[in-house]
Amino acid sequence: MCSAAYQANCADSVLMPVSSKITKLLRFAERLTHHWQAANLPKSSWIKPSLATFEQGLIIKRLSTLAASDIAALKARRASLLAN
Repeated sequence: MCSAAYQANCADSVLMPVSSKITKLLRFAERLTHHWQAANLPKSSWIKPSLATFEQGLIIKRLSTLAASDIAALKARRASLLAN
């Protein structure tokens, strides 16, 4: 969820949790992944609207990469979380 410029200049990565345990009712800013198969996720998943930072050295490997359309939707949701 962070830009290439951020990654090049900061020791932390910004992550958002992804879960396949979908609740019946999505809450504010939660987002279902539409292209979960293309992201190599085991089943349909949702992204929780919380941000966490981790030192890049603590991240062992990338498990998946979301489709561009899912990333764009997440960026829009992230903006609604952080707007004035």
